[in-house]
Amino acid sequence: MIDFHKVMKQNMKIGILTFYYGSKNYGGMLQAYALTHYLKSHGHDAEQICYVNSSRPFLNRLQEKKEDATWSHDSYVNKTITNALLKKLYYKFYGNKQNEIASQILAHYVETERNERAKNFEKFEKEVPHSDIVYDASSISDSNNIYDSFIAGSDQVWNFLWFDENYFLRFANKNKIKLAYGASTGKIRFCEEEKKYLTESLPELNAISVREQDMVSEISALSKKNAIQVVDPVFLLAADEWDKIASPRQIKEKYLLCYYLTPSDEFYISAKKFAKKKHLKLVSIPYANGGLNEIDGYYGDFRCSTAALKDFISLIKFADYIFTDSFHAVAFSIIYNKNFFVFDRCKNREMGTRIASVTELFDCKNQYCTDEKMMKLNYLLSNSKHKEYNKEKFDRLLSESEEFLKASLQK
Repeated sequence: MIDFHKVMKQNMKIGILTFYYGSKNYGGMLQAYALTHYLKSHGHDAEQICYVNSSRPFLNRLQEKKEDATWSHDSYVNKTITNALLKKLYYKFYGNKQNEIASQILAHYVETERNERAKNFEKFEKEVPHSDIVYDASSISDSNNIYDSFIAGSDQVWNFLWFDENYFLRFANKNKIKLAYGASTGKIRFCEEEKKYLTESLPELNAISVREQDMVSEISALSKKNAIQVVDPVFLLAADEWDKIASPRQIKEKYLLCYYLTPSDEFYISAKKFAKKKHLKLVSIPYANGGLNEIDGYYGDFRCSTAALKDFISLIKFADYIFTDSFHAVAFSIIYNKNFFVFDRCKNREMGTRIASVTELFDCKNQYCTDEKMMKLNYLLSNSKHKEYNKEKFDRLLSESEEFLKASLQK
């Protein structure tokens, strides 16, 4: 274990900028917790910076397009209710006065569940060391008065679909240590405008590490720095560390956990057939992407619709199998050495690089289902035998990740 006390500046105040403040995403919040906890456990005063981001597509900003702030009933429905059948029900209920009671029940039921889960996220957010001040784009430069060092990441903080320049730490003064830990762009090919921005912004960082191996060469070339791959922050903590905050077992029966950010009928059908064959209960975490989906209302023997962060860890820890399309659900499945299958949810295959990277790292590529054949029951059953994940490459990368933090945070 690296002795941070000997190699880092004592009493260094470290501010971490990632998708933490107000997050309702399990993976995003848990990786924020992990990096903060890891640094603090090694003797440093690290905390998450509460930051209200102003993200929107990068190219929209270049073209100086103004966001439409006008609220309309139709745009609200189209943005928040993703399933066609639920849209039909929604319009039927709200478009017909005779169904007013039914519409109120539907809306109340869904919002009650989602609000309760949001409160659980807020409780966990308070448990993570964080800044007393809540910053935004106009005030983030004031944080220079508090922090000696800034870390951007992990997660897709450099994704140009939700661009915010402050995640490149351009607000930080030149005398500050500025580094990226496990940052991700969500893709490996960039348009000319994006390349230009990266070429201007990345050299200002003292050190750069990224989460996906495929990004290393491109980011190194654009930054003219030796970018390296590191593990996602959740891997910096071993299972026994996560056990300290995980809830007790939630489901007594043997079960298959379904956690889909972008649900599809194919995903659920595969899981249902697999669970039946294996004599498992089906457990689901609905509303995973923050939107509504008609199948969320009834899918599974147990719907953990209000699951807190600690419940999320527990549900993975005690599952017999996990079916997911989430990077961080895969990460925790590996941490707890669980059986899992991860399904490709992106037509844009570049967005799947993070899944490909982690399954390559642990030598479990057969569990990454990228086509219809791999979603069939026969394939899933034939690859369902439990095995220990190959950690040889991971152990090397974990050591390199620790070395990166040690070297980068020195004055």
